[in-house]
Amino acid sequence: SRTSFRQVTTSYAFYSSRIKVDEKLVTSKSKQQKMFLKLNEQQKVITIIGISFIGILSSFLVGYVLALVITLTLLYGNRPTKIFSFASSIKRDLVGLWRLNRIEYKVNSWIKSNKTVGQLLEETAQQYPDKIALMMNDKKITFNQANLFSNRIATYFKSQGYQKGDTFALFMDTKIEYSLFWFGLSKIGVISSLINHNLRSKTLIHSINVANCTAVIVSTELYDELNDVRIELDMERLSIYVYDELKDTIESLNEKTSYKRKINEISVEIEDFDRINLSPHDVLLYVYTSGTTGLPKPVIVTHARFMKLAMDGYYMYPLYKNDRIYNPLPLYHIAGGIIGIGLVFLNGISMVLRKKFSVSNYWKDCIKYDCTVAKYVGEICRFLLSNPENPEDTAHNVRLMYGIGLRKQIWHQFQTRFQIKDIRELYGSTEGNIHLVNITNEPGSVGFLPWCFKFKNRFVLVKCDEEGKIMRNSSGRCLKCNPGEPGIAIGQISQSSIKNSFLGYVDKEANKRKILTDVFEDGDAYYNSEDILVKDLLNNFYFKDRTGDTFRWRGENVSTMEVEIIISNIVDLKDCIVYGVNVPHTEGKAGMAAIVDPHNKIDMKYLSDCVRKELPYYARPVFLRILPRIPITSTCKTIKKDFKTEGFDIQRIKDKLYFLNEDGMYREMTKSDFNDIMNGRTKL
Repeated sequence: SRTSFRQVTTSYAFYSSRIKVDEKLVTSKSKQQKMFLKLNEQQKVITIIGISFIGILSSFLVGYVLALVITLTLLYGNRPTKIFSFASSIKRDLVGLWRLNRIEYKVNSWIKSNKTVGQLLEETAQQYPDKIALMMNDKKITFNQANLFSNRIATYFKSQGYQKGDTFALFMDTKIEYSLFWFGLSKIGVISSLINHNLRSKTLIHSINVANCTAVIVSTELYDELNDVRIELDMERLSIYVYDELKDTIESLNEKTSYKRKINEISVEIEDFDRINLSPHDVLLYVYTSGTTGLPKPVIVTHARFMKLAMDGYYMYPLYKNDRIYNPLPLYHIAGGIIGIGLVFLNGISMVLRKKFSVSNYWKDCIKYDCTVAKYVGEICRFLLSNPENPEDTAHNVRLMYGIGLRKQIWHQFQTRFQIKDIRELYGSTEGNIHLVNITNEPGSVGFLPWCFKFKNRFVLVKCDEEGKIMRNSSGRCLKCNPGEPGIAIGQISQSSIKNSFLGYVDKEANKRKILTDVFEDGDAYYNSEDILVKDLLNNFYFKDRTGDTFRWRGENVSTMEVEIIISNIVDLKDCIVYGVNVPHTEGKAGMAAIVDPHNKIDMKYLSDCVRKELPYYARPVFLRILPRIPITSTCKTIKKDFKTEGFDIQRIKDKLYFLNEDGMYREMTKSDFNDIMNGRTKL
């Protein structure tokens, strides 16, 4: 569960064909971008001189003989490298530890006071009543207005008979009121399930049902999509409420009647609500992740976890009360809707929302709203670089950007062109207990661990084989990776600690598949991220790859199993394998489906139409490979590995290949098409 952004639509898909990294600039910085794995000659000399100087000083305290022993001991073996690494990172580590302690102190104080997110919103509204909380286009809302809106939502749904433990599906696109709905519901103990507004058909039905929702709040813009699947939902159990932003109304629908209410006419008084039973350990939200298998899974987010995620950014980046954040990411995901919204309502920071990312308007918006902080995912950075240079590139006041997926190869170019002082690259997942942040602008690094954490085994890289399977020694223990060795990132589980706890999914069986036991000693337990990272000598970490059956495309995690099931059903249960392939000049991996069709009976128009209807834009396979059979001489993973290696290379593959054209139809690929895709001339 890694952070995402809104649909890469046709309006800016054009830019993907123009993305070219400045190769000269990348080459000129290649030495700086190499991972630090050994000392160069100059560093060795400096370290030896430093150790010798320490020996001379110690001779005045302990005598020459003992000082000589100390000096020789420090110079022995690999110790000079460790000493240099420690000295080089001590400032970073001390700053990081100070900030981590501030986070723990703040969050723990709230937990001890039995605070909930709704109460913290009220406190922020009292402290900054007239300060703008959120703005979008020409619409603005202050913290006090936001709190009053959430109170009205709480009052309304309490009057409808909902109570603690009920679950609502929130099916809306980005709007100012989005988070205020779930803030209001949280005040009466109702859990909000944040549904991806790109979902359609069976995936939408599944996402509502798997969270055991008792009601759905849908915006007018998405009502038709919900209505399309209404017949397949349990309407005796499920109530539907339609929010009309323009009319400021909430309408209750059922099979026989409807009742519409003006929101601003609802009472804001909630003093009579029983909050005694609300706890920071209660469930606040369900946020969905593709996981590694199957359909989207709802991940549990408690009030306490929300507080922790929100305060991580405030202290670690760090941010300030007078900052204004630009957020073009969707609010149903952890990046835009939890980390982003949490920064606003728990800290009194203003945020600018945008319905969907726009290359041409990104910096214009930052200038217009005088933003000082901006969010990104790697795709956004690459699209921005694709745009022709113009004065707006540096006319903004953005001092810091944070997000995930900024490639090492374009880091310096991006930071230099747009004059961004600080970039905070993050690593984490929706459900996991591993969260890192790069606070030193180290190109490509997703974060670091202070040296003292190496002895606690809280976060470890363990060795794995080529298939991504974790290796164990003869005693059954996992093997730690050395600097430069790629390995699976695992995080120690301690349910007594907010930062190390693993709440996981609503589906408890799915949790078991993510937990490793007896890792370093009997009875210990670790969260398995299934991500491959590598670290350098300074304990900086770098993302390498993702194991399991997922890939990332257009800022979203895609479950191959989910796509395989849907496509197999479309093509009359024919065998199908889905995997991600690399495409030049793009971020992530494009989806590719290998389908068995020995008699060429697949109707490509029908397949195209069904894929468009059944799958969200980011999960639709970009390439198809039609073959007579799938080899059964090896495991499915081995097959996928072979298919991934071959990709969509028309020169290597004898089977028919198709690609998803800009009109949404699958077209048979020619050598000319292949060359255009490889050179970035074709939109995908």
